[in-house]
Amino acid sequence: LQKLAIGILGVSELGFRLVPLLASIVLLLLMFQLARELDDERTALLAVALTACSPALIRYSNEAKQYGVDAMVSALLVLLAAPVATGELKGRRRWILLAVGVIGVFLSMSAILVLAGVWLAAFAAAVARKRTEGIFVWLASAGIIWGASFGALYLKFYAHSVNSTYMRQFWAPGYLSAQHSFLGAVATVVKGFFDPVW
Repeated sequence: LQKLAIGILGVSELGFRLVPLLASIVLLLLMFQLARELDDERTALLAVALTACSPALIRYSNEAKQYGVDAMVSALLVLLAAPVATGELKGRRRWILLAVGVIGVFLSMSAILVLAGVWLAAFAAAVARKRTEGIFVWLASAGIIWGASFGALYLKFYAHSVNSTYMRQFWAPGYLSAQHSFLGAVATVVKGFFDPVW
C-alpha cells in the first residue's frame, strides 16, 4: 500500500504518510462499529474517544510505518469475528472472515496472532455450545489457509531476518533472555507496555 501511495503521490510527506493516516481514520470507524456490536452506542462513542486519544495510535497515524495498518487490520478482524462471542459466527460471515484473514496476513504482520485468537475462540465456542453446523469444516479450512498464507509470507520475506546478525543485535536489548535478573525481565515487560506512550 505504501509503495502504491508513493507511486501515485511521489516521494513526499503526503505519499509516505497517507496510508497510515487513512488506516487510522478507518480504525475509528471500525472501533465504533465493533463496540456498538458488542455493547451499545454510548460504549461505541467511548471506544472511539479512547482510540482517538491514544498516544500510541496518534503516533502511528502519522509515521510511515506499518503500525497504523496493523491496528486497523486487527480491529477489522475482531469486528468480523465478534459473533464468535455469542456462538453466532455463521454462514457467509465465516467465509468473509476467512478471506479477509488471508488479505490481513499480507497487510499486517500481527494479523496472524489475531487470527490465532479468533480461531481458538471459534473452536472453544463450538465445543462449549455443541453447535457444529459446519464450523469444524470452516475451522479446518481457516487454519490451513491462514497458516499456509503466513507460512508462504514468512518463507518469502521474514525468514531471512531470523538469521540476520544486524536484526538480532537491534532487538537483543528487548529479549527477556538478554536480561540478567528477574527484576530486569520485569522492567523490560513494564517498559514494553509503556514504550509507545512516551
